[in-house]
Amino acid sequence: LRPMAADDTTPRMPLSELKRALKELNVPAERLATCIERPDYEALLAEMRAKKSSEPATGSAKTAAGDSGARGGGGGGGSPFSLQNILLVGVLAYYGSSLFGGGFGGLDDDEGGLTSSDGAHLLGRVAELRTLEAFKGLLAQHRDETGLPVVVDFYSPSCGPCRMVAPAYKALAMELKGRAAFAKVDVNRNHATSSACGVRSMPTFHFYLDGKLRDSFAGADSRRLQRAARDLAQRAEEGGTHVGREVTAASLAAFYATHDASKVPE
Repeated sequence: LRPMAADDTTPRMPLSELKRALKELNVPAERLATCIERPDYEALLAEMRAKKSSEPATGSAKTAAGDSGARGGGGGGGSPFSLQNILLVGVLAYYGSSLFGGGFGGLDDDEGGLTSSDGAHLLGRVAELRTLEAFKGLLAQHRDETGLPVVVDFYSPSCGPCRMVAPAYKALAMELKGRAAFAKVDVNRNHATSSACGVRSMPTFHFYLDGKLRDSFAGADSRRLQRAARDLAQRAEEGGTHVGREVTAASLAAFYATHDASKVPE
C-alpha cells in the first residue's frame, strides 16, 4: 500500500465505509472504477468532500432568492398576479371609485351627476349634490320658484342599507316627478353638507318645504320614506306649487282684479 501524504487529513476508515461514503456523494461509476487501492478511494473521497463544501454558499443564495420570489414580497421577484397584489388592486379600485364618482357606490350610477339646474325634478331623477352651495341652492330654488318639497338622502357608498333602499328611492322620484324634488348627498365626498345638517348615520332622509326641514328619519325604511314624501307633496300642492304653469297677461289681470284692482290697466 502507498503511504498517506503528510497533508492528507482524511481520517482512516474501513474500505467498505469509504465506498459507501463515495456512493452517498453520488460519485460517477466511471470515477469509482479508477480506484484500485485504498489510497485511491481516500484521495477521491477527500476530493469530493472538498468540492461539496464549496457548493452550499451558492446553493443557499439561490434558495433564499427562490424563497423571496415565492413569497412575492419586497422586490420585483414575485408574481404580479399574487393574491396580495390582486387584493390591493381591488381595494384601491373601490376607494378610488368612491372618491372620484365611478361605480360601486352611487345610488343611481346612470344619472350622470344631475344637478338641480338640470330639471331633475321634472324628469323624475335624483340630483347629486356635491357641495354645500349646491344643497342650499336647491332648497332656495324650490322655495322661491316651484314651491315643491325637497327630499334629500344622505348616504355612503359602502353602506349596505343605503344600497338596499336605493331602488325604492329612485322609484319614488319617478312616481313624484313634477311634485317633489329628490336629491342625494354622499357623506364622504360632501362632508360639509352632512355636517351642516347634523347627519350621524346612513341612510338619513330629510324632507324640506319652503326651505325648512319638516321631517327626517334614519334607516332604510322604504315604507316610511314613501309615506313621508307623498304626504309632503300633497301638503305642498294644497299650499300651491308653480310647476308647469305659464304666467300670461290674462292670468295676471285676473289675479290683480281679485287682489289689487289698482294694478289692472284700464
